[in-house]
Amino acid sequence: MSYKLGLLLSVAFMMAVLLLGTDLALLDAVENQVNAIAMIVGQRICYDGAVKNSTIQYVTDHQAKFIVVDGPDYGTAYGSTFVYKIEKQYSPIILSKSPVSVTVTRAVVVGFYRTTTAGRR
Repeated sequence: MSYKLGLLLSVAFMMAVLLLGTDLALLDAVENQVNAIAMIVGQRICYDGAVKNSTIQYVTDHQAKFIVVDGPDYGTAYGSTFVYKIEKQYSPIILSKSPVSVTVTRAVVVGFYRTTTAGRR
């Protein structure tokens, strides 16, 4: 009889560990996706010299939010540093009852690609 109770307890603990592992793996996947979005947005800002509507649309197409942290409004000054955040919500299975916000902060130099590659063509 005691082995049945032990089996039931071990199955309950195993399910909790399995769900926690799944949560951590999915959270890592969301963080990787937010990192990739932030890299692409940084390259676009550097090359375009400003934050264009197409860049913001790219972020919103991936169910994320674009937040300006520091710098000129949407990066209009060449050579200035522009700091931004990309934020995405994740609804965990067992980690938390409320959604978890995954945020990545990046800083770019506005117009960097245009000034460094102009003489190399």
